[in-house]
Amino acid sequence: HPLNQPIVCGGVSVNAGDHILADEEGIAVVPAADADSAYQTALARAQKDSSMTLAQWEAQHFATVEKKLAALGFSDN
Repeated sequence: HPLNQPIVCGGVSVNAGDHILADEEGIAVVPAADADSAYQTALARAQKDSSMTLAQWEAQHFATVEKKLAALGFSDN
């Protein structure tokens, strides 16, 4: 396969110059044209998260998950 040609991996198009980001939660392909915007979004999120204690973050995360589950018709009753 020639270098620097678009490919599809796991149903996702990947082009030369795209940024591949991965952590324990998953993998993302960021098109090169969107890299600066994606970085600014990630930086803002990291700054927001770092301003909270772990307990505050957990409470917020739990509330978000509960709200999404309730919207899907799931309940703890």
